[in-house]
Amino acid sequence: MSCPSRRITLVRMRCHQPTKDYVTRRTAEGKTKTEIMRCLKRYIARETFHLARVATSGPGILAWCHRY
Repeated sequence: MSCPSRRITLVRMRCHQPTKDYVTRRTAEGKTKTEIMRCLKRYIARETFHLARVATSGPGILAWCHRY
């Protein structure tokens, strides 16, 4: 999970405007790039876990499984 989370973090830091704003704000607070990336990776992991739970626990997945 280390390599994909690093890549997602770098892409978001470069292309995702809310993440760019976050990086600017944290840099102004005196945080280093490494510290900012660590925080972003943790946020991305929480977000991914939440999305995985929702995707597997909803009625849509059960309906799909019962077709086969």
